[in-house]
Amino acid sequence: MAKPIATITNTLMNAPLPLLIEKLGMAIAHAQVELDKNSIKLANELAKTNVRIKDKDYNLLALGFTPTFYAFTEATVEAKISFSLHETFSFEVGGEVSFGVKDIYATTVSFSVARKFEQSAEGSSSIATRIISLPSPDKFKAILDQEASNAEIPITKIVVTSTSNTLDATAATIAAPATLALTTVLEPVNSTNNAIIWTIAPATADISISTTGVLSALKAATPTSTLITVKAAAKDNSSVFGERIITVNQ
Repeated sequence: MAKPIATITNTLMNAPLPLLIEKLGMAIAHAQVELDKNSIKLANELAKTNVRIKDKDYNLLALGFTPTFYAFTEATVEAKISFSLHETFSFEVGGEVSFGVKDIYATTVSFSVARKFEQSAEGSSSIATRIISLPSPDKFKAILDQEASNAEIPITKIVVTSTSNTLDATAATIAAPATLALTTVLEPVNSTNNAIIWTIAPATADISISTTGVLSALKAATPTSTLITVKAAAKDNSSVFGERIITVNQ
């Protein structure tokens, strides 16, 4: 009987329970890393995705969309091994006596012993984990709020106009020599970078424009008149500009 019991005991002792727990722990750790990477990737996508609302562009993070983070809170490993040992023993004795002539007889005796062992072992295991969603970290939300409040609002439209004591605001003709102060109307009105780059075309030695939008014409480029295109471009790299054609007369 000692041998079957020892065999089953060794089976129990050799069950890879520590290895199961180790593998489960590493699997959870790798899964947690991948979940965090996915949340970070989603945050970058939200930052790159813009939505236009009333001629203004907002990225989804600025609008309050945040990625969801996940965490494993618990893990359970359950292993079960059951075994049984059954022994049967049988003993049987038989005999036979036969008589013949002249009192001669024969005797037959039979004897049998049987001992049988039956054993079985079963094993099962289960692994269960629990995952929950977490709100965005407070520091992450605080940075988002700060960035949203400091977010640059780009210029979407530029209209070039003129202001002068002697010329109408819509005037587009001047007689050289003269100066004309040009200005801009920007949309949206709450754009954060209102810097404008002024240029004229064609460029001539006698007609120029200052960095503040003052057009100076010493004389016309031709004996009669010339057309000058004044361009006001947004400096915030939004590729938005406005133009106005000015006629400079001799």
